[in-house]
Amino acid sequence: MMGCGIYNAQLFYFHLAFYKNSVIVLNMKASILPNDISVVYSYRPDVKREYLTIDVPNGWDDVKKISKKVLSYDSRKFTFTGWNSDTLQCYFVRSLVGGIEPIATFVK
Repeated sequence: MMGCGIYNAQLFYFHLAFYKNSVIVLNMKASILPNDISVVYSYRPDVKREYLTIDVPNGWDDVKKISKKVLSYDSRKFTFTGWNSDTLQCYFVRSLVGGIEPIATFVK
């Protein structure tokens, strides 16, 4: 038997059961991080670039929310490079040539 309950809209309790004829219940907590997103990292040494691939199940509606953002991954900054409407994935890139990043910072 597997169940899931939400606590304070941010904590999930996972219940795991089944061990032969006995029932074992394990409670584990996980929290939702508001500024984190799941990515797949890849590296192309032939073009000296690193990529982050992000699933966008709602297509352009998801892409337009993140396309103007800069993503930080392992303290490295990635910028939007495009998306594929057939696979519903968008791509962020970081160039490894000369350490040049096309990123500006707003000055207050």
